[in-house]
Amino acid sequence: MKKTHPQTLRIYRQYAMPMARLIGDILFMKKKQSSGKSNVFDVLMHEERIFKNREALASTYIPPEFPHRDAEINDVANILKPALYGARPSNILIYGQTGTGKTAVAKFICKQIVSKAVTEGKKIHTAYINCKQTNTPYGILTNIGRTYSRDWEERIPNAGWRIDKVYSALKERADEGGGIAIVVMDEIDTLVSKNGDEILYHLTGLNSDLDNSKISLIGISNDTKFTSWLDPRV
Repeated sequence: MKKTHPQTLRIYRQYAMPMARLIGDILFMKKKQSSGKSNVFDVLMHEERIFKNREALASTYIPPEFPHRDAEINDVANILKPALYGARPSNILIYGQTGTGKTAVAKFICKQIVSKAVTEGKKIHTAYINCKQTNTPYGILTNIGRTYSRDWEERIPNAGWRIDKVYSALKERADEGGGIAIVVMDEIDTLVSKNGDEILYHLTGLNSDLDNSKISLIGISNDTKFTSWLDPRV
């Protein structure tokens, strides 16, 4: 028996096709390709699709609805509702075990409130920060600042400024942008365990320095003991 090319085995394992069908398709495509009259995707486009929506598997995907999470969604929405009237909502901490939908619910609510703000003529900005990836005070401040400034030339640089300059720039951007900023800080316990809670103290105190804007935080953690690490002022 002729030895199968290793690439064929890798394709088979990846797509889990029946071997006979896979080999038949490969031979068919080779025949078509050699004729020079067909595009390699002509055959592939007629294959039966395995996924109805591949995007649903992406970590960034936000489903249109959340079964069995109505109570949690309503709780968060009620806390954020004042933003639609121009008032700063209370800060929120969402915690629970991994895989329970904390991040997805927060992103879903942010998407919903921004959509509602547009119809109501209100300014609401949202930012999502994964604190495991962005885990320095500089990175947190610059990410929040960018929610107010879409043009690259106006953005706060990723490095090179003193932290007090970044803080001042954020205040300036926020007051120029106006409205309410809702900042989701995912895996916030990672940030605090590495840097302490000083950055949270500064962020919660930032509102007293703002004239035309307010910032509200949504922290997400899978550590139920996280709040015991925080200074009472936070």
